[in-house]
Amino acid sequence: MPQQPVERPRSPAGLSRKNPWMRFAAHLQTAIDAIEEDEILILCRIDANVFVQLMRVEESYFLEAVSNQYIGPPTYLLDEQHFARAVQLGWLPPNETDGEAALLNWMGRDVVGSPNFYRQWPRRVRGVAQFLVKTLQQVYGLRGPGVLEYSSFHRHGLHEIRWPMLNIPRYSKLQRDEEAEAREQDDAF
Repeated sequence: MPQQPVERPRSPAGLSRKNPWMRFAAHLQTAIDAIEEDEILILCRIDANVFVQLMRVEESYFLEAVSNQYIGPPTYLLDEQHFARAVQLGWLPPNETDGEAALLNWMGRDVVGSPNFYRQWPRRVRGVAQFLVKTLQQVYGLRGPGVLEYSSFHRHGLHEIRWPMLNIPRYSKLQRDEEAEAREQDDAF
């Protein structure tokens, strides 16, 4: 029987409706502040494999932003200008790593590289939400948070996490797997 997702705090009140990215960044920071050790939050474009993600590792966050190696469909691939903008914002560029090196990053070991843009961010330093929003806007060209969905879970798959304050759809692998299984059963009859 699937576990129920963990429900986290609701959004801060009184934010301006004039700038959806500003409002989203404030809600996102609230979510990030509540993330616990080994929990992951992924913000992904609904219609493409364009994402930023973070995991809390001890007293820092390990962040990644998708590189051309994983972006799809091809119309969303980054050109040299957008690649350079990611580096200007503070991302380390993707590099050739083996699967073990990337896994070490997600296990909280020394950051040795990633096939995606990556960096560590100390928990005590504010602004990680703004940094992710700037990346979504300036590197990937998203015009507003309405094209995003999120997924959040514990690294060991212990539970999924809900962040209602984000006001974007939640991508639930568990829910989608259950729906696919139900469709397969329907097709079998």
